[in-house]
Amino acid sequence: MSLAHVGGLLLSLAAPVHAQTAADAPHERTGPGAEPPILPAWASPHALPSQAPAADDKSQPVTGGEQRVRSIVVVGDFARGGGIPVSSWRPPEGSAAALRLDHRPGEALDAAWIRRQFALNGLPGSEGRVSAALALVQSINRALVTAGFVNSGLIVSESSRISNGVLEVRLVEGRLVPPANDEEAISVAFADDDPNGLTAGFIRRRFPAAARTPLSAVAIERDFRLLAESPAIRTINADLRPGARPGEASLHLLVEPARRGDVSFGYANDRSPAVGSERLSAAGYLRNALTGGDLITAEIGYTKGVEDAQIAYATPFLSPRTSLNLRGSYNDAAVVDRPLLPLDIRAEERAVEGGIVHRLIEEPLAPTAVAGRWTPSRTLSAGLLVAYRDQRSFLFGEPFSFAPGSKDGRSRYGALRLTGDYLVRGVREVLAVSATATMGLGGTRSDIPGILNPDPNFLAGLVQINYARRLGGSGLEVRARLAGQLASGILYSGERLSIGGQSSVRGYRENLFLVDEGAIGGAELAWNFNLAGRAAAQRRFEWGSFSLSGFADAAFAHNQADPQPPRRFIASLGAGLAWTPSDALQLSIVRGEALRDVPRSGSRDLQDRGWHFRLTVRPLRLLGT
Repeated sequence: MSLAHVGGLLLSLAAPVHAQTAADAPHERTGPGAEPPILPAWASPHALPSQAPAADDKSQPVTGGEQRVRSIVVVGDFARGGGIPVSSWRPPEGSAAALRLDHRPGEALDAAWIRRQFALNGLPGSEGRVSAALALVQSINRALVTAGFVNSGLIVSESSRISNGVLEVRLVEGRLVPPANDEEAISVAFADDDPNGLTAGFIRRRFPAAARTPLSAVAIERDFRLLAESPAIRTINADLRPGARPGEASLHLLVEPARRGDVSFGYANDRSPAVGSERLSAAGYLRNALTGGDLITAEIGYTKGVEDAQIAYATPFLSPRTSLNLRGSYNDAAVVDRPLLPLDIRAEERAVEGGIVHRLIEEPLAPTAVAGRWTPSRTLSAGLLVAYRDQRSFLFGEPFSFAPGSKDGRSRYGALRLTGDYLVRGVREVLAVSATATMGLGGTRSDIPGILNPDPNFLAGLVQINYARRLGGSGLEVRARLAGQLASGILYSGERLSIGGQSSVRGYRENLFLVDEGAIGGAELAWNFNLAGRAAAQRRFEWGSFSLSGFADAAFAHNQADPQPPRRFIASLGAGLAWTPSDALQLSIVRGEALRDVPRSGSRDLQDRGWHFRLTVRPLRLLGT
């Protein structure tokens, strides 16, 4: 067996763990442990907050409807320029056939706009009457409501001198105010009086529209929908209530936090057969541990030759749209494949990573102009992370250099990562795109002839795409995934692309190839069905719930320097069956048929026959807690 082959085998020993915890936890983005980004759940429309009408008009009734209007005075409270409606808004028709309203794109609905509407309808004028002016006031108020400024409006002032032909109207600015001196403008209550570690401040900070004037129900609805999609929230109900005076309102929220913590156990043959393909794992997460909205996740795993673990922490940082992410992992691995046991090959790896992630774009699931149709939610995030990895390898119990850049059996390097994530979550389709650009910040270089030496300031880019779409209401889904990596030169083992296995090309063993550059793709057609029919849809456990799928996978592999993989291109066809009675119990079995033979070293494994399986159990959910 060549040194290069043994080295390639060793690189697969310390693959990072694949956490089975919360989907929003920090995860490994590059190297052998990088998986396709997790698809978000299908979107479900949420009930809207009820809207508060303007408070009762306390102005005096106006008489003299046939009196000619000589002067109209508009007094505006909108010191900040008034509210600008969404670009798609158009004013409704006037209440009388002769009345009309006009709005220019980007124009604020302020006192100047009000005056323009009066002038547009010939008021005041020689033929203008008080009755026409009052009808226009009603039309303007209706326009403000349809634009979302539900507690803003025009009020006829008591100082109007109708007998003299002078009509004075006051433009009231809608806003949120506390309903009482000892209360907040946004009151937050938790279901069953159990906040699960969440705080009212966490909720209030996610309603920035509440501090703006004039108050916009459209903006409040947007904040509501975004918060309803937060992983920290299970359900939320909102009620916008009128205040004691015109223009005043308060917002009342009833929040049910998401499950605070959970544990899961897994059993899968998702590791290289060289170190024991069957892995037992235990994972868990805890929300709101140190502050509202934070998340701690941890996982440990064990195979016949590997002990691995990772812990990660994410918390809001400086603003609700920014998070601080920290992650650490370790792997201790040994080759257990019988032909290689006498070599006593072992590896140890320690890795840490941390940085800032900021959401640049947040758009919630929202209804369209067509009834029953929804625009999907969209999120675009960018991050800057710093990573450090330290790997040691041993042969016959002594340090030995296998990995690119290793010296005296040890390779170390730092890296700076620029990350981007784009999520689209709709009723019928979901998309997850992950991009990572990595630059080396220095690392070890080997002084042993025959050992590859990466550039300590290497450059690499990895893009991963995951997509799914529902096809009608028959339970059919089409799924596709694509990943590609480019590199400026030879990479350290922790940055190389892994090809083969459950998350790559099914039908081949895990970590079949570890390469500098490559592309992986797959397409799948799945049919979700229930043996019990629709009657089981409302049950806690749907024992007859299955998903049957057929797939095609392929990959291209390339190294920047020899040795090259024994096959540049591999592909497979296969089928899978998943049993999903609930989110507490899931079992999947996949059989893939390799279309291109690859020379195999070591003992033949179930993976080499094309079989992959995974079992996940969440006992707390099984018990209903």
